Amino acid sequence: MRLDKKRKPYQNHWLFLSLICLTYFFISLFNSPYSDRNTIETLFFHFTIYTRYFVPFFFIFWSTKSVIYLFKNREKGCLGLRDCWHELATEYVTRDNIFRLIILFLLLPLFKFSYNNIKQGIPLYNNTYDLIFHRIDYLIHGNNIPWEILQSLIGKPIITRFIDYCYLFWGTLYLFTIYWITVSRRNFLRLQYFYSLSACWILIGNVAAKFFASVGPCFYSKVITTSTNPYQHMMGYLRAIPDLKAVQIQDVLWHTRTHEIFIPWGGISAMPSMHVSIATLTALAFSNINKWFSFTMILLALIIQVGSVHLGCHYAIDGYISVLATLAIWFTTERLLQFFGLSKTPLSPE
Repeated sequence: MRLDKKRKPYQNHWLFLSLICLTYFFISLFNSPYSDRNTIETLFFHFTIYTRYFVPFFFIFWSTKSVIYLFKNREKGCLGLRDCWHELATEYVTRDNIFRLIILFLLLPLFKFSYNNIKQGIPLYNNTYDLIFHRIDYLIHGNNIPWEILQSLIGKPIITRFIDYCYLFWGTLYLFTIYWITVSRRNFLRLQYFYSLSACWILIGNVAAKFFASVGPCFYSKVITTSTNPYQHMMGYLRAIPDLKAVQIQDVLWHTRTHEIFIPWGGISAMPSMHVSIATLTALAFSNINKWFSFTMILLALIIQVGSVHLGCHYAIDGYISVLATLAIWFTTERLLQFFGLSKTPLSPE
């Protein structure tokens, strides 16, 4: 079967994205202090995570499409499922989608491994910018610590637990968005998203994080020992809430960092916030669907921004900078794709 000529430019971009990923991978191998890490084992770990999350995504995606079809074709009743599934198979179980999913599951582990390699090699013990970011936060919020402002508004354990859950749900939403974008027929959106995603992880998550190395409010006292800890009350409040996932993760991150243990996920880096960056990117991607998707994703991005401060992971300015940088990357990518002759109109409506 021949590929439609209109699709060839889009297919070629996957080769370029693959080249970016492989270059990123080999650069990361020489930018990590953990020479004893097991690369193959770590890559396999990421592969199993991504394939494991794809199963519930497929079920939710297929079920949602089926429910929508049956609602629009109520006169067919449950007998319409056969037609529905045939239509879904024709539209989504295509050679192009299978090809893209194979490439995705090959590249994602490499990309995540590369990001972690570089992030965990960022020096944190000398010359961090934490004191500067703390002071900027304090000044731009009217001589107030942002966490204290939020604490006066939402400082209830039940609200903190909800925010903690949303902060964890970010990872699931991130993967589900990647899977949906991969099989979507919105070709321009797919390229814009993946180029922007790559730029966000590399430029914001690695390059900017290395230039502006900081550990965040939760670790402030561990790197700034010349003054009193302005976040002591914050950590006391968070640790008083049993089994708060954010605090547990913070403890693991600091333990692995101080004992020079390589972990296959995460790392300590506050500025800029990748949680906020990816949440913003997700909101931008879904804004191309409809206003309700857009509103929901924007609301979630706001919760992630609030959560990053309320849970002690980031200074407020970390999120502000991430939003601005992500917007710049998103719209610059759009202009570049149009400059190179790609149309923003999808090949077929979805």
